[in-house]
Amino acid sequence: MIKSSRIIEEELKIPISVTNINFEKTQDIRQQLSLHDYIKNVPGLFALNSNNFSQDLRVSIRGFGARSAFGIRGIKIIVDGIPETTPDGQGQIDNLNLGIIKNIEILKGPSASLYGNASGGVISIYTLDSFDENYINTGLTYGSYNFQHYQIRTGYGNKKSSLIVQGTKTQTDGFRTQSGFENYNLNLKFKHLFSDSTKLNIHLNYNDSPYAGDAGGLTLEEVKEDRQQARGRNLDFMTSEKINQFKIGLNFNHKWSQNTFNTYAFYSSRNFNGLLPFEFGGIVNLNRNYFGLGSNYTLKVEGNKLQNTLQFGYDLASQKDDRIRYKNLFGEQGDKTLDQIETFKSLGIYALNHLSMGKFLIRMGIRFDHNNLKAEDLFLSNGNQSGTINLNAFNPSLGISYQLKKQQYIYINFSTSFETPVLSELSANPSNEGGFNTSLKAQKAKNYEQ
Repeated sequence: MIKSSRIIEEELKIPISVTNINFEKTQDIRQQLSLHDYIKNVPGLFALNSNNFSQDLRVSIRGFGARSAFGIRGIKIIVDGIPETTPDGQGQIDNLNLGIIKNIEILKGPSASLYGNASGGVISIYTLDSFDENYINTGLTYGSYNFQHYQIRTGYGNKKSSLIVQGTKTQTDGFRTQSGFENYNLNLKFKHLFSDSTKLNIHLNYNDSPYAGDAGGLTLEEVKEDRQQARGRNLDFMTSEKINQFKIGLNFNHKWSQNTFNTYAFYSSRNFNGLLPFEFGGIVNLNRNYFGLGSNYTLKVEGNKLQNTLQFGYDLASQKDDRIRYKNLFGEQGDKTLDQIETFKSLGIYALNHLSMGKFLIRMGIRFDHNNLKAEDLFLSNGNQSGTINLNAFNPSLGISYQLKKQQYIYINFSTSFETPVLSELSANPSNEGGFNTSLKAQKAKNYEQ
C-alpha cells in the first residue's frame, strides 16, 4: 500500500508512477554512508555528490532538481509523514539516520496537488517503528582512509508503547585531500497506542557535523596527474562546512468507522557555517528556524459497486533564515558583506478524491498555496535592500487507472507543479541596483503521462 499519496492506495492500482522499496532485510549489509545507496536503482532518478559530504547529495527525478547547485531542490522530502524540505524548497538529508530506514516511496512526476511548493517529485521515507521483543544492537565498521562507523540501537516497549533509539558516529579522512568528514547522529522514535484506533508518534533527531571538507572539481588533466588531489582554489580558501541540527515532531492519528483524522506538527533548528572557494561573501553563517503543522480528514463511503474516499486538509509552514556573509580571506573571516533576515510563510489547502468503480479508479486533486517571501536588510551601509513578494499557486491533478488482469493495470494522468525561488536566490539580484529581486517568479510545469 502507498501512503505518500495521502489517500492510502494499492501500489499497482494508483494512477501515479511510484517506486516502493523495503530495506528491513538488507540494512545489515549496507554501508549506511549515503542515501544514494538506497535509491540509485530507481528508474527516472539520478543522484550526484554521494561522496561529497560538504555539497550534500543532489537528486533529480525526471529532471526536477537538476538545477540545484548543492543539496536537493524541487523535490519534496518527507520522513515519517513530517516534511524534511523547508517551505522555500530546500532539502538536505545529512541529518537522516540511514540505519533506521524501513522503506522508501518515490513518486515520480509533479505532485503539487499533494504537497505544494517544490514537489516535482516526492521521496517519502519511513523508519523502523516495531519489533517483536526488546533488544540492543551494536555495530562497528572500519575501512580504508580511516573510515569508522559506530552505531547502537535499542528497542524497548510493551503492548501500548514502544521506543526505538539509535545513535551513530561516522568519520573518514576521505579518498581525496580535504574530503574527510565527521558526523554524530541521534534519533528517537516513540509510539503510543491509546486504543486500536488512536495512536501517537513522537520523533526527535539531533545531528552534529563539526567538519565536512570540500575537495572541489578537477579537470581531466588534473585527474590524470593525481585524482586524489583537491582543487587549488578549494585548498586556498579551505572550503568546508559544519552543521548542527535539531528536529522534533509528532503525528496523531484517530480512526472511527470509515473516517480518519490525522495531524502533524514539527519544529526544526539548523545552524550552518560554510567556507566557499571565493573571497567576497565566501564565508556563510546561517541560523535557520522553521516549523509547520497540518491536518487532514478522510471520509470513506462504500456501496455495492463503488467506493469513494474524500480527503481535505491543510499544511502551514514558516521559515526564518538569519543569514550573514563575510569575506573569505584564505580561510580566515574578513569584513561582513551581507546581514539579513529572510522569511518564507506558506499556507496550503487541498482536497483529494479517489473514486473506485469496479476495475476503474479515478483520482482527483486540487490545491491552493499562498506563499509570502520577505527579506529584511540589516546591513545598511550599502543601502536598504529589503523586499517582499507573494507567489501563490493553484494546482489540479487527475488520473484514471483500469485493471486489465490481476496484476496488470494501465493508467493516464495529468498533474502540475510549481517551484518558488529559494530565499537566497531572491537576494542575488543581477541588476546594478542590487537588493531583493522581485522579478523572479515561480517555475511551473505540467505533466501528461500514460
